[in-house]
Amino acid sequence: SGSLGLRSSRLNQQIDLIPRPSDLAASGAVATSSRGFQFFSLREPPLADMALDVAITTVDPLILSTNLASSRWTIDLHLGGTGRVPTPEGTIFLDETRVKLPAGVLVFDSGRVVFPRENPFVPRLDMRGETRLAGYDVTVAVEGPYDQPEVILSSSPPLREGELFLLVITGEVPQDNLAGSSQRAAQSITLYLAKDILQRWSSS
Repeated sequence: SGSLGLRSSRLNQQIDLIPRPSDLAASGAVATSSRGFQFFSLREPPLADMALDVAITTVDPLILSTNLASSRWTIDLHLGGTGRVPTPEGTIFLDETRVKLPAGVLVFDSGRVVFPRENPFVPRLDMRGETRLAGYDVTVAVEGPYDQPEVILSSSPPLREGELFLLVITGEVPQDNLAGSSQRAAQSITLYLAKDILQRWSSS
C-alpha cells in the first residue's frame, strides 16, 4: 500500500504499422482469459497473493513519443486487486496530442482513458481531435472501449462520410472521378507505410 508519484517519465516506442508476429509475442501486456488486458501479472507466490492498495499519480506529466504520435499524459489511478490480478481504476488524462496522418497532423487538445470500476480491464476512450485539410475543418471523435472504439468524423463545410474519409486519408477534396480519388488514397497510404518501413530500417 502507499502512493507512487511519477516524475520526469518518458516513453519512447516505435509503433509498427505492419506488426510482425515477433512484435505481438513480445508485447508487455498480459491477455486475460476473457476480453481485456492486464498491465502486468506477478504469478509466483508470495507476490501473487499480496493485496494491492496503491495510488498512482504524475508529479510531472509522462511524455509519450512515438513515430506516429507525441503527447503528454497525466495519471490518476488506483491499483487494487492482487499481484496476480492487479486492478486499475481511475483516469489517464491526455494533454495536447499530435497524431501523424497520411495527409497531415491531427491534434487532440484533450482526452481521457477511463478504467471503470465495473470493467477495469477494458478501458474506455473519450477523445476529440481537429485538423484542417484542403480548406475543411475536420473534427474526429473517438469514443468507447479501447478495442472497439467508435470514430466519428465531421467537417465544416460538411462532407459526406465517404468523402470525408478520403479527405482525411489523401488530404484532397474528393472529385467526381471516384477511380482517381481511390487511386490517390491508395498512393497516400502506400507512401505512409513506406515511410514507416524506411524509418524502421534506418533506426536499426
